[in-house]
Amino acid sequence: MPRYAKDGKRVCFFRANECVTFGLTEEAHLTRKEGAPHYLLASAWYFAALDDPIGAKLSAIVRTAAR
Repeated sequence: MPRYAKDGKRVCFFRANECVTFGLTEEAHLTRKEGAPHYLLASAWYFAALDDPIGAKLSAIVRTAAR
């Protein structure tokens, strides 16, 4: 499946079944949100269609994960 890598490390991936799954790997730069009361981090999302708002959100996630 397609993926994005930085410096030889796989940061995120796409998987297609009935829906499309976008996920981050353990090599992604994950940080807890400021003030979050827990350590639970989102690492995968699914969607049925890729439109401009979803594309913008995915772009932001990749930019953060690839730092």
